Amino acid sequence: MVFRRTPDDPGDTRVQDDPPGTVYRERADGVDLGYPRSAYPYGPTYSVPDDSFGSSAASAVTFLAGVWLIVSPFALGHTATGGEFGGYWNDVTVGIVIALLALVRAVAPREVPWFSMVNIALGGWLILAPWVLAYNEGADAVAATTNDMIVGAVVVLAAAVSVVLTFRRRARVREEARRAGRRSAEAAG
Repeated sequence: MVFRRTPDDPGDTRVQDDPPGTVYRERADGVDLGYPRSAYPYGPTYSVPDDSFGSSAASAVTFLAGVWLIVSPFALGHTATGGEFGGYWNDVTVGIVIALLALVRAVAPREVPWFSMVNIALGGWLILAPWVLAYNEGADAVAATTNDMIVGAVVVLAAAVSVVLTFRRRARVREEARRAGRRSAEAAG
């Protein structure tokens, strides 16, 4: 395919010089980019399998842990645990933040991996919260402490898995792009 300018048409006019049956490359939205697949002008294309299911699944587990954390003060009956800023408000507040961040990560796992890093920190806070907020004051302190430690460990583990899988995929994409660039440079040179 050749592009040339004509005096009548200020835009590019396409002249078909390619053999019949040539398939032209298109963007995802269906726009014809005007060159055959066999002659991609920027080197060979590459693809890395989309393996974001693992990071989405880990973020879904984190989301469920956040939802449980919101519900747990009512389900376990530890609404009066802790000092001034009690275990109840800690669990509800941290649970909402964890659930929202994990939901975004589950839906768009490659976009914002740092959300999972924030969830790792929040999971660590949950493990420390019973001692920092003095859960030993009030009724049902054992249930609240055990719940926060278990949920915190689950959040840390699941969010860490999500981050690791996301960054491994990003490294594979960069490596594959570098290899593709090297192959196209060798073919051109």
